[in-house]
Parts: sequence; structure tokens; C-alpha cells
Amino acid sequence: MRVAFSEAGIHRLGCRRWPPASLWLIGPPGIGKTIVSCFLVDKLQELLRDSESPSAIFAYYFCDNKDEQRQKATAILQGILVQILKKAPELFDLVKRYYRIKRGSFPGNLDALWRMLVQILNNSAGPIYVLIDALDECEEASRIELLALLADLDPSTKARILITGRPEADIEETGQTAGGHLLRLDSAKINDDLSRFIDMRVDELGRKKSYPEKLIQDIQKAVRDQAGGTFLWASLVLKDIAATKRAQSARKKLDSMPSDLPGWVVVSRRPMTVIELATAAALGGPESWDGGAVPPADVIDELKDGFRCCRPLLYHGPDDDTINLVHQSAKDYFVAMDSLSPYRVNREETSMKILETCWRYVAMPEFEQGAVIVSRTDTSQLVPTKLSKRVLDAYGFLGYAAEELRDGGQITERLTSITKFVRKSQSLDPSSVLRDHWLAVSVSAGHVEGVQALLDKHADTTARGSGWDWYPALHLAAMKGHAAIVRLLVQSKCDVSHVWNRQTALHMAAKSGRAETSRILLENGAEVNAKGESGQTPLHCASDASCKSRRRLAS
Repeated sequence: MRVAFSEAGIHRLGCRRWPPASLWLIGPPGIGKTIVSCFLVDKLQELLRDSESPSAIFAYYFCDNKDEQRQKATAILQGILVQILKKAPELFDLVKRYYRIKRGSFPGNLDALWRMLVQILNNSAGPIYVLIDALDECEEASRIELLALLADLDPSTKARILITGRPEADIEETGQTAGGHLLRLDSAKINDDLSRFIDMRVDELGRKKSYPEKLIQDIQKAVRDQAGGTFLWASLVLKDIAATKRAQSARKKLDSMPSDLPGWVVVSRRPMTVIELATAAALGGPESWDGGAVPPADVIDELKDGFRCCRPLLYHGPDDDTINLVHQSAKDYFVAMDSLSPYRVNREETSMKILETCWRYVAMPEFEQGAVIVSRTDTSQLVPTKLSKRVLDAYGFLGYAAEELRDGGQITERLTSITKFVRKSQSLDPSSVLRDHWLAVSVSAGHVEGVQALLDKHADTTARGSGWDWYPALHLAAMKGHAAIVRLLVQSKCDVSHVWNRQTALHMAAKSGRAETSRILLENGAEVNAKGESGQTPLHCASDASCKSRRRLAS
């Protein structure tokens, strides 16, 4: 579907010559599906007001995965039914038996809602137009149910249904088999329409604001050059420029128009607060803070409004003070590997930037080179520190940095990035406690490359993790059967005879039935007759493990 075509095509959509059918508009994020939907909403409402068929009804629904209330298929049907019944209350008699009289609400059951809609579609005096935008943002399980119902809809009904969405397999399959028409949007087809869209919006801007012709031309060129094949970018940037009151302000806005989305907002695992982003900007921006200590409050305050330069693509959540992307399409578009936009965010580079900035922050003197978030006991155990509300309030970036560098299972997902950061760093000595914490995590996870990189940076192999992984590195690797890591640790001069908790690493390997790690330890001088707890040797442990294994097999 083309924007230029829509102006003419909308007349066919809005009159009786459009046969009852479903129309499926499929395209990648940011390509302009919602722009088309908004255009159709405006035009269809206008045309139906002047229609030869006064009984025609139009209802629409925009799905939104940021709002739990707008993610369910039941919410879609409830929203459409409310609009239809408000415009044609006489149809209520058809469905009142489904309506919860006492509670005054629609049923929450999808099948009941669908029966209500079908009853109305079959008995309406005129055609009913239904538009559902961004169906891909509907929660998957209920979306699949809704698609099955749409696929079974009798084509003889008076419904004209338009559905837009991304090319999810279930949406495409239904669009191809439901007896309607499936149209695909891609950048190659949309570029002409995007140019027309920009020209149209810039012309409107010029008329409303009376901007100088040169400024209009510059806006037009800048937006075209930076649109990257997406309506999303162009529409939001033009909206932001239109909000200015003077030509001078519009010029300033144009000159500061972001050439890239803030990578932290796109890549961050959770929404960041204004203070967290401001601190990140102070530490890792083009004019990085180099005071040798935590950036002071006045520096952070100056940077708090930094997100406003990208306001067309970001919104500020006043309830939790976080900064988010205005639309899921923005994130998906800018991280897509095949994105044509020159402003695509490189996930790997940005992840590295996040690690570097968080490391720099916690390595500062105020945080005792990381010891504030991970402490080392007298017995070399590394214990994550619970940060008080007072500390978190005083240092607004510390909580985020701790999550990124230290916390639980989340960190195992990022060991590849951490390994690259370790290799890139000249030295990790200023925050050795975090270095050693990463070694414990890498050994536990069996991350060979991470262990090698950390050993190269002189990580302490006697340091112990917390929880179930409270063993020294060699004991832990032997127990878990990470043979390659055992070999690395032995090569790094780890003492195979080291006794911890009255056991050697060979005791741990034998107890766990780890034949390969036991062999490596024996080849490197581990004592097979060393006595551990209760006087047991590794041979006793291996025998016990073998008996237990045989008993398990027998049972």
C-alpha cells in the first residue's frame, strides 16, 4: 500500500464498492504501518460522515505492548464493540444476553466477545469497517486465539477488516489463508511515499509557522537525509520541530537533531532514570568528567535534560522518572542488523560502553574500588553487599552499576561482553574485588574464554564466590566437571594440593564422578591418597560416587 495511493484508494475503502474482505498490511518496524492507520482513521471518519450509507460504522483499535490493558485480544474486541454500540445502540438488543447486566460490563471471555461481534456483523444494516493496528503487539497466546477466529470469519458478513502488523509467522499465515488480501511494505516500496509524506508535512509546517523559505528547505533536506527509510523517525522529528514557536528555535532544533538514538536507552536491560542517564553522560559523553571522583550534583543537574535533544523518540515517565523509547518499533528498527538507517545502534559497542562506564564509576575512591558493592572477607569469600537506600539515594548511578557488574544470574548472560572488556582493559587492579568476582562467576558458568582473560589479568584463584559456588576456583571447576578450565587453572600454577574445607580439588572431582577433571589433576601431581574430611581419600570418594551411580542406574 502506498501513501500516495491511499488518498485515492481510501474512497474505495469507504464506499460500497469495497467488497467484504480482510486486508492485511504487513511490514517491518518503523516502516509506516501506524502512519497509514492514522491516515485511514482520519479519512474514513471524514468519508463516512458524508457517506451515501448513513448506517455504515467504523471502529478501530491500536494495540500497545507498553500498556498491559491494551495487549490482550479481549481488550481489542471490547474496544471495538464499545465503539460500534455507541454509534448504533439499536444493535445492543442482539447481544444483551451476553452483557453482564448486574456488573454493567462486557464478558472477559474471548469466545463470548467474538460471538457478540459476529452477531452484530451479521445483522448490521450497513457495512462495518474495523481497523486493528499493530496486532503483533497483542500478547502472543491471545493473539493466536484471535487469529484463529478471524480465519474462520464467514466472508459473507458485512465486515471490512484491516489489520496491520509486523511479519510474525502467525499473522502472515492467517493473512494468506483467511480469504482476504495481504500487502507487504518494505523500504524499497515506501521511499517515494516517505518523501511525499515529508514534503506534505514540511509544507504544512511552513504554512502554519510562516518560516523562511530557506529554513523550510533545510528542514526538508535534513529530515529526508536522516529518515533512514522510516516514517517513525520523520514523523516524530517533524512533530518536535513543529512544537517550536519561533523560526530561530526551529533552526536550533534542526541543528541539534540527533543523528543517533541514545544507545543506553536502546540497549539497557531496564529503563534508566534521568539521574542514571545524566551520570552516564557525564562519565562517557564527548566531554567526559575527569575529576577523579564521582561527578558532583551540579554537573549531573546540567545533564539531566540531555534526553530532550532526542525527545521525538523518547518519553519521560513522571511516575518512576525513567526514560523510555516512545514506540517499540523505534528500538526494533534501530537495533535491526539489516537496518538501512545510518543511525543503527550497535549492540556490541554500546554494551561495551555500558560496562566501561559502570566499571569506571564503581572503581572510584568513594566506592573503595568496588568493595562497596562486593566485599572480600578474611577467608577470601566475595560477598555481594546490600546497598542501603541512603547510599542509593546519595549515588544515583550506583544501583545501576551494581546490577550491571555484579548481580546474580543476569551477569552470566553477559560474560561474553565482560570477557571482551577484560581483554581490552590494560589492568583491572584498581578494582580487583570485581575482577575476582567475575572469575568466580566465569568458573561456575564454565566460560573458558572469560577464565583465560581474567587469569591473564592476575585474578585471584583462591577467592571464593557466594551461595552454592563458595569454593575456590580449582575446587569449583573440578566439582562441576569443567575440564578445560581445570587445565587452565593448573597451567596458571594453581596449587592442586591446596586444601579447603578439609578437601582438595581431587576430592571434589571424585565425589562428583568427574573422571576427566580427576585425570587432569592426577597428571599434574594431585595426591590420590590425601586425606580429607572423616579421613576419606579421593579413592574413597570415587568409590562412593560409583556406588551411588550404580544404585541410581539400578533404580
